[in-house]
Amino acid sequence: MRERAGRTAGLTTTQLRDSSTEPGVQPSCTVTVERDGVEQPVPLGSAYGPCFEVAADAVACTGTSDHLRIVVHDPSTRPIAIVRARSEVP
Repeated sequence: MRERAGRTAGLTTTQLRDSSTEPGVQPSCTVTVERDGVEQPVPLGSAYGPCFEVAADAVACTGTSDHLRIVVHDPSTRPIAIVRARSEVP
């Protein structure tokens, strides 16, 4: 996913390597956030602290059939300067 000038480019499941044999696609992705010049990893779907998910969003991601985007959930009140997402491709 790339974000440019406030617009988000969506993903499709065909662009993501599946990291599990479970039903559906469990994408092999890494996400980091940068605050005050320090880059930190963000886990996939954590019960505590920051995490990320790959979610369907037909409004924001109209250019793909799956309408997927990466969403970072962060309970911190500190602003995130940069979010970097990297996905393995099949």
